[in-house]
Order: sequence, then structure tokens, then C-alpha cells
Amino acid sequence: MNEKVVTTGHRPPPVTGENLCRRHLEEALEAAGFRVERFGRSLSPKLLLTQASRVVLMNRQSVLGTISDGLLMCWFLLLKKRVWFYIHNRSWQRYLRFPLATAARLLSGGRLRMLVLTEPIAQ
Repeated sequence: MNEKVVTTGHRPPPVTGENLCRRHLEEALEAAGFRVERFGRSLSPKLLLTQASRVVLMNRQSVLGTISDGLLMCWFLLLKKRVWFYIHNRSWQRYLRFPLATAARLLSGGRLRMLVLTEPIAQ
């Protein structure tokens, strides 16, 4: 396949559920033939100008982190990239009720997928 995918999220350490899910996801993507480029939480020009066709955002739990992730999501959708937005289980219901999440999915034209971190994440 050789399609490039960018992942963003906390980089270990510390070992958290998000990091484990992210590592599992990256391994599954590589096994499926994707080229995975990993980024921490910095808003580097390399991340913002990536040539990858897909971007995986691991949602942070803080208010500031959620706002930052939302801005990244909007940026990549404006660049016509496919965005996978992964959400922790405990915050899923909050996102389902959030009208902007529904509007973003509808306005993205099918390029935005909001998914819950579950086991196994590869499926």
C-alpha cells in the first residue's frame, strides 16, 4: 500500500493507556502496509505541512488539549486530509452529545472518523 499516515499524541514516557493504544495502532498500520510518521504534541511546521493523506489524532483529556486537537483537526480537514480522531472511552459520551462534533463529521464530507479507543484498536 505504501500510503503515509501521521500519528500525533503523547510519546512515552510515561506509559499510559493512550500510549499503549497508539503503539498498538501504529504497529497495526505498519503491518497493513502503511508508512507511519510519528509526532509528539508539538505544532511543528513539519506536522502542519505533512504530505500524508491520513492523520491520526489521539484526543487529550484536558480542556486546552482538546481545543488544540480540535484546531489540528480543522487544519487537516481544510487541507483535504482524512482524519481519524481517537477518543478515550470515558469521554465518548461527552463527544456524542457535543453538537460541534456532529457538525464537523457532516461538514467533513466523510473525511472525519471519530472512534473510541477500544481493544483491539486495529479492528
